[in-house]
Amino acid sequence: MQSRHDLRLVCGALAVELFHCGDRYAHRVLAAWGGAWHAVAESIEGSADDLWPPSPVLQQVHLEQHGAGSVALLVGMSGSSHWSAAVAHRGDGSLDFDLACRVVAIPGFLGSTYRLAPDVCTQSPHDAGARHLTLALSTHQRPLVRMTAADGSALVQRDDGTLRIAPVGPSPAAAPATIRWRYAIQSCLPASPRRRS
Repeated sequence: MQSRHDLRLVCGALAVELFHCGDRYAHRVLAAWGGAWHAVAESIEGSADDLWPPSPVLQQVHLEQHGAGSVALLVGMSGSSHWSAAVAHRGDGSLDFDLACRVVAIPGFLGSTYRLAPDVCTQSPHDAGARHLTLALSTHQRPLVRMTAADGSALVQRDDGTLRIAPVGPSPAAAPATIRWRYAIQSCLPASPRRRS
């Protein structure tokens, strides 16, 4: 397992960049326009003191090639909880995020939390439990990416401007249990550039 370097998975005009942040990996979603890469959203990470952090604790990464695309496999541990994630390049030009946490106690919050870049806004309704959300460039209302929650997961735009993707449904009645949530991010733009701004 690789543990101390940044990497980027590129999928046309969409990319996810994994970078080291304290004791874990964070990531940012990038979109390509105007000949450069631009940040659209960034994961909000917790600290080593958070029992239930705002995003999964992912501390090691392994990159694999599958067909025409790459898959980043990540694992981590916080307290007595074990976290895992797979970020995969899908054939339709999107990136799939498949996350899970093995808990030994009934959890507080589990999910993924993002902060939007300053020049990005949402174009979709802010319904709690929504399945789709489009992020756009604020100045031109130009759609950049579309986020889609898989069955058993939901997108929530919070009053503080952050986005959360979390599992829905009843909490496990007992622990230990494995809790999973999934979502996809797809570009609304054509082909990617070669450099980053």
